[in-house]
Amino acid sequence: MIYIFENYEFDTARRELRRAGVAVRLEPKVFDLLAYLLEHHGHFVSRTAIYEQLWPGQYVSDSALTYCIAEARKAVGDNGRTQRILKTMYGRGYCFIAPVQEHTVSPPVATLPSMMVPPPEVESGHGGRSQRPVPSPRR
Repeated sequence: MIYIFENYEFDTARRELRRAGVAVRLEPKVFDLLAYLLEHHGHFVSRTAIYEQLWPGQYVSDSALTYCIAEARKAVGDNGRTQRILKTMYGRGYCFIAPVQEHTVSPPVATLPSMMVPPPEVESGHGGRSQRPVPSPRR
């Protein structure tokens, strides 16, 4: 899936965020956080749901999530003050609020195999007659 917002493209298949066509470096957990928020764009996502998605079955401090949110904001040119892309619902969770277009990535078109061509006839040198290889008898 490719999510397009502002001048960004977020490609889940390639695990890549691009700004104006240029790749933006993201740590894996920051990518996963953005992917989860984009998947639920326009909807509030609780901190508990984020913890369960990003760190299933692990105890993680609030500072880990705070760090990932800050890095995600930095990657998309947002900050905690303006919040034009990621909105904080203080003490509860987050919402991806920027308008988003979704594009499903289609697999590349497969090329059809060329028509099967029979093997060329083998010249025998006997009067210009040609021979095909004879399969060996079964035992």
